[in-house]
Amino acid sequence: MLCCAIVMMAQPQSAPGGFKMPETNPQYKDLNYAGDSLEAHRLDIYLPATGHEKYKVVMVIYGSAWFANNMKAMGYLSIGKPLVDAGFAVVSINHRSSGDAKFPAQINDVKAAIRYIRAHAEDYHLDTSFIGITGYSSGGHLSSLAGVTNHMKTHTVGKTTVDIEGNVGHYTDYSSEVDAVVDWFGPVDMATMERCETVKDAKSPEAALIGGAPADMPDMISLTSPYSYVTPNIPRFLVIHGNSDSVVPYCQSERFAAALKKNGRLEKFITVAVAIIAAAVYFFLVPSHTSVSSISGLGIVLSNFVPLQLSAITMILNVVLLIIGFFTCGREFGVKTVYTSVLLPVFLGLFEKLF
Repeated sequence: MLCCAIVMMAQPQSAPGGFKMPETNPQYKDLNYAGDSLEAHRLDIYLPATGHEKYKVVMVIYGSAWFANNMKAMGYLSIGKPLVDAGFAVVSINHRSSGDAKFPAQINDVKAAIRYIRAHAEDYHLDTSFIGITGYSSGGHLSSLAGVTNHMKTHTVGKTTVDIEGNVGHYTDYSSEVDAVVDWFGPVDMATMERCETVKDAKSPEAALIGGAPADMPDMISLTSPYSYVTPNIPRFLVIHGNSDSVVPYCQSERFAAALKKNGRLEKFITVAVAIIAAAVYFFLVPSHTSVSSISGLGIVLSNFVPLQLSAITMILNVVLLIIGFFTCGREFGVKTVYTSVLLPVFLGLFEKLF
């Protein structure tokens, strides 16, 4: 599926705290999609070195908790470069920060950038019959919001209406629709960012984004949340999240993926952490005969003495520890712990069979 092709990983020209971004070499650099002089309204276009006349497009949005307005180089290096290598044109964009302007300015910028590349497709060798969009963290939020608001000009919750499409730039007659979305651990339900239960406080990035305490602005919280826009009429989504994420709760993507699946719009929900840990154990620790202070490390040691595969040993150890944990820690030990503990040996077993 095309949706599944919009994937991959890596990482930040001037960023928060004076950080110097690494240099990149786009074919088209610092194009202003809004027709103004703002650095926040610039984008870069990277093309594959295959000499084709046109390339299908993936737009990339960096993560910054909406605090940065010039991290397009980081967006490209993080998740854009592998897409260029895979044959896509990558458009990495800046957008206004929460310090520059409050929501919906950020999604207005994203949609203006999409309209700009459609208007200039011939100039930049872009095949805009397919435009995918992806981003990580706050960039995942904006990518998801762009997808769930296809065909939408304004949206109202309660007594609050926001202009989702906006009128940034000179190309408002062009479409801002996207065809597929990949969300990398984006905050998608602002109402449950605190312990998966409620809103964050007045000092949170979400508060800076909407210009007030989330608890005092429930309508705006809903309007900023892609989760609240899910219908059967949106593009297909690939959702990716690490289940040990301490910044954006894993439940954000769990619930979003469930809503997408219910509406027939989920391509796949990928839990990253467990697979990566299993791959690290199987492909690095086992060949190097290295054991670390973990259950996997203990399993590697025991595999030298017990006639069982590492996956089976790890499963046994994890189940025993889970039982002990439930008795000593209680129910708050958590379903997520069970999920992670069981999946690790499953992935190890898969690698044992495949490799």
